[in-house]
Parts: sequence; structure tokens; C-alpha cells
Amino acid sequence: MVAEAPWFERAFGEDYLRVYTHRDEAQAHREIAELVRRLPERSAGRVLDVGCGFGRHLDAWKTHNVRGLGVDLSAALLRVARTRGSAVVRADMRCLPFAEQSFDLVTLLFTTFGYFENSAEDARVLAEVARVLAPAGIVALDLAEPAYVRAHLEPRTVRMLVDVEITETRRLRGERVEKTVELRDATGTRSWQESVRLYTAEEARILLEAAGLRWHSCHGNLDVASRALRHVHLAERV
Repeated sequence: MVAEAPWFERAFGEDYLRVYTHRDEAQAHREIAELVRRLPERSAGRVLDVGCGFGRHLDAWKTHNVRGLGVDLSAALLRVARTRGSAVVRADMRCLPFAEQSFDLVTLLFTTFGYFENSAEDARVLAEVARVLAPAGIVALDLAEPAYVRAHLEPRTVRMLVDVEITETRRLRGERVEKTVELRDATGTRSWQESVRLYTAEEARILLEAAGLRWHSCHGNLDVASRALRHVHLAERV
């Protein structure tokens, strides 16, 4: 029997854009503007956006005169990013196809961390980030706040858009949030699973330091308009 592909290889198709329409360009511009405000001076030269999706944060960087490079595993989302004029590469974040010390800033935004089945694989991601960072380069790691997620998790929601019905069923399993997404439109019904590991701020700091990075700071949401609590870490390659 052929093993089923990991959820992150199946979930980020063209339907993903319909489910997450609320994660839009305006939000991305707010997030990048706030990130720029928090960054040490001159740290946003060569930028790599890991888990770039369809490129909304790459677009936001352009307003700050920065043309970043994106990397993602989803061929469908990268096709959209290219139509928007973004420079992107398809790759697994655990094995970044770049030379050592290639970037001054690496971002992992909107919960692009915690996808893998164990924390050792997540640690590989940060090891790769550390490898491609230049000395004094910065990583920005944006994570959901576990306590907030646990307190506000909605077991089931149904949304009706113009041409589609989206049902999302959520549950907590240990340290993970698991979600089933069902999308129904004129062409039929499709569904997929999502599963993300929640990390506390302290756990994130430990992982960053274990990757050889010097933890710099942790603050809240990059999107000041959002009510969902997050924690955003900055760490530096020494």
C-alpha cells in the first residue's frame, strides 16, 4: 500500500486560496510595516520568505524597496506568486536550496512553522534558516499563541461565500491543532486535513537557540488589527 502524502503536500492547492481569502494583501502590508519597525537597522537587505504561498508578503516588501525571494512547496500557490511578479523557488523548507550566508533576513510568517510530525523535523527548518543567514542576519518567526488558541478554538464553522460553502472542523490533539476543511461548490465536494504543532514562546526560544541563533526578542501580533494573539520572535545569527 502506498503511504498517503503528508498533509502539507495535499492541503495547499488552488482551493486554499478560496478558504483563506481573509488573509489578504492589506493584512500583509500591515504585518511587513510592523516587522520593519521592529527590525534592527539595516537588517532587511536580502530577504527570504519561507512558506511564501502566493506571495502576498513579497508584494508588501516591494513598498519598502525590498525585492525578496520566496520559497514554498506548493506548485499551485507558486504559480499564482509568479503571475504577481514575485521571485519564488519550489523547495522543502527542511532543505533550502541556497548557499550559506545568502540572506540578511528570513521570515516565517502566518504559522508556516510546526507542520511536521515531530519537533526534530521543525528543528531542521530552523537549522536550515540559520545556515542561509549571513552573520548578524535575523530570522522572524511568527507563531500562534497556544493559550489563546485553546481558549478560543471553534469546533466547527460554516462559511458561505459567493460560489462555495466552506466547513471547517477543528480539534486539539495534544500540542497540535488539527483541522478538516470541506469545500463544496458546483463541481462537487473536496476535503483535506491540516495539522500544526503549537509552540509556546519559551519552546520557540529554546528551538531558536538550539539552531545556533541568538534570541533577540519576542513581541505580539504583527497585524495590530487582529484580535487573535500571536507571538513573534526575532533571533540573530552570531
